[in-house]
Parts: sequence; C-alpha cells; structure tokens
Amino acid sequence: MLHNIKAVAKKNRPFNVSQPTAGMKTTRTFTAPEVMVSLECNVHGWMKAYAGVRPDPFFAVSGNDGSFSITGLPPGTYTIEAWHEKFGTQTATVTIAGTESKTANITFAAR
Repeated sequence: MLHNIKAVAKKNRPFNVSQPTAGMKTTRTFTAPEVMVSLECNVHGWMKAYAGVRPDPFFAVSGNDGSFSITGLPPGTYTIEAWHEKFGTQTATVTIAGTESKTANITFAAR
C-alpha cells in the first residue's frame, strides 16, 4: 500500500518521500531545533504525527492526566514551554536550586 512521509518544517529542510514498496526505508536528519515539525501522509489524511527537534535532553511528553516530569536540570531559571496540537503554546518560568523539585501549572483554554 502506498504511503508517503511529508515533513512540514520551517527551520529544517522539509521533505516529501513516497514509499511505494513494503518495507522501504529512508533516513532524514533535522539539523536545527524546531518544535514542532508536522509529519503527514498525503495518501492517508488520518496519519499525522509531530516531532520535537531539541538540542538537549530536557523534554517530556505529558501523560493522559496532563502531568509531566523533566529531570536532571542543573540549577537555574528556566522557561518551560508546553505545546498542544490544537491549543498552541503556553509557558511558565521555574527556578531550580540544587536538587529540589518544583511544580509548574500550565492551563490551556479551549479556543
């Protein structure tokens, strides 16, 4: 069954690769940080994904209840950015001292 992978990127080179053969593989590399890169299949409209391209290991995917945890941050002040496919981006600032844990509450309002 024909598929194609289309990356709709702004900071990285976009691509659109057809995969007409079962098991066909292709490799693409994103070189610049970008949140989010949309991945689509032009043949099957329901096939969609997003890739967050990060320069560091400090990210999280929220659980079903919306909770998330980012561990290993060195002490400092950080802006946490939460992204939602339909509701956009929200930010919160958190200052971490030593090995303490902090809570940031981020709320998305329906448009």
